[in-house]
Amino acid sequence: MVHLALAAKLMALYGAKPIMILVPKPLMTQWQDELWNLLEMPLARWNGRQWIDEQGVAYLPEESKVIYESKDGRREKVFEALEWLAAMGSHVPDKGEQMVR
Repeated sequence: MVHLALAAKLMALYGAKPIMILVPKPLMTQWQDELWNLLEMPLARWNGRQWIDEQGVAYLPEESKVIYESKDGRREKVFEALEWLAAMGSHVPDKGEQMVR
């Protein structure tokens, strides 16, 4: 699987279009996790209702809302799209500053 994923990453880096990977539904989350953990390849999966990125964030375009799910899957929070952008922007340090976790 890593060889195919590496080929997809190279195509994404050197090509101008996105890459679509089709996998059986039971393997979607596993593939998404492995592509992120092994190759740091950001991608989103379609669950039939919305796109979910590698961090577990879903976007509902019809409602302009973002759904954030905790990594353990126990908590979920719904944000308005602009509220989500403001929350994410608050984590970006000013020029010359460093943030420490």
